[in-house]
Amino acid sequence: MDKNSKEPKKKKGKFKFGNFTDVLLPIAQKASENKVLICIRDAFADTMSYIIIASMFGIINWVVLDPNGIVMGVQGLNLGKLFTGLTGDAYAASSFVKTLGNAQYLGNIIINASLKIYSLLLVIAFGREIAKMWDVRPVDGTFIATISFLIVTPQFVNFQNGKAMLKIDNAFSFDNLGTNATITAMLISFFSVWMFAKLMKVKHLRINMPKTVPPAVSDAFAAMLPSFITITAMGLIAAVLHWFSIPAINDLIYKVLQVPLVGAAQSWAFNILSTALQQFFWLFGINGQNVLAPLSVLSTPPTLANQAGTGHFIFVAGLFSASQAIHNLGMVGAIFLFSKRPDWKTVAKLGAPAAIFNIGEPLLFGIPVMLNPIMMFPYVFAPVMNLIVFGLAVQFHLTPVFRYMVPWTTPPILNALLGNGSISAVVIQLLCIAMDVAIYTPFVRLGNKQYDMQIKDEEKKELEKAANA
Repeated sequence: MDKNSKEPKKKKGKFKFGNFTDVLLPIAQKASENKVLICIRDAFADTMSYIIIASMFGIINWVVLDPNGIVMGVQGLNLGKLFTGLTGDAYAASSFVKTLGNAQYLGNIIINASLKIYSLLLVIAFGREIAKMWDVRPVDGTFIATISFLIVTPQFVNFQNGKAMLKIDNAFSFDNLGTNATITAMLISFFSVWMFAKLMKVKHLRINMPKTVPPAVSDAFAAMLPSFITITAMGLIAAVLHWFSIPAINDLIYKVLQVPLVGAAQSWAFNILSTALQQFFWLFGINGQNVLAPLSVLSTPPTLANQAGTGHFIFVAGLFSASQAIHNLGMVGAIFLFSKRPDWKTVAKLGAPAAIFNIGEPLLFGIPVMLNPIMMFPYVFAPVMNLIVFGLAVQFHLTPVFRYMVPWTTPPILNALLGNGSISAVVIQLLCIAMDVAIYTPFVRLGNKQYDMQIKDEEKKELEKAANA
């Protein structure tokens, strides 16, 4: 090469989408296959049905049976006045309101026995999953995790009696068994079962019984010394903190870890990014919900706090249910209104019933949206915009906070009404669907142009074949 000739300059700093996906997708794949993260995901899944059951009773109590709620109250359908003919103090003192209160008792005791001991349920589920991961008996993992958690939990209750503060020993507070102890539940479960599993591998600590002894009895004796050491270690930790007047582990972890992490997870940046990433992973055939499922540990305490009426958090499960999957209806609407492609219209007709129940896979793989450069942008952008609209509506009090967790397949309108309890949430959801139609429309029209070009190319090839024949 001539010395005087100049080598072409390499462009620096140019962003390449391919490089971005080459880095991010392997990370997502590893995260989705990580055993500990899978245990966290499965533990939350194990508790979900019971939380939804309790939420259903909460919805009945709050929406239907509340004398001043959306059904019976003057701010809603005002059926209380219709049934009794009374208003004001007379209505409040009526036997009808007393009967509603008695009916609410059923829901309250179910809620207390599920939502208010959520961390205890999580300990049971996570201990079982971690035990399976380390090849020890799930029942041992459940017992070790539960006992260890209760050991480090304060076993007294303080309450105000007039001006005096009274202390009741040998009692547990719902505050230490509910959402305040979510992170504690996971850490104690993980550490105690890990310790137990390691000790089970030490042969000298296993009490071996004769072969004639039933397996259940033999397994119980084999686990006795490892269980003794693990439980004693957890007891010593709790006792040392007590002896030196240091706050209990629950309080330490709650203040040092849970409050900052939950606070960060309530930020706009965190939720916009996590929503975008969830959709992004789907574009490459990776289940975004599964990859980011461990992050649900950060949204669960705010969700349950709102449900208990003790919180006023924006980004909770109810808001996600109402705002995320509805973009699929926006896609269907845009295709029905503006698409000229028979293949897209056919898929939209088949996928619409599933989209009504928040199932988007028929559209994702049928259009297909996955790896489709035309539909990639709206598929990520529309759910993010829905999140922003709903979040701003709650922040500026255009609609109340979402209180209740509803099944993810609950259709739009109904999921907004049940999760929020206000007609305003339904109106906002309908506006979001209309906005999603507008977001998808330019890209559907771009798909029309792509289809027209494909038809012309095929016609051209047919003419060339005819000319050459």
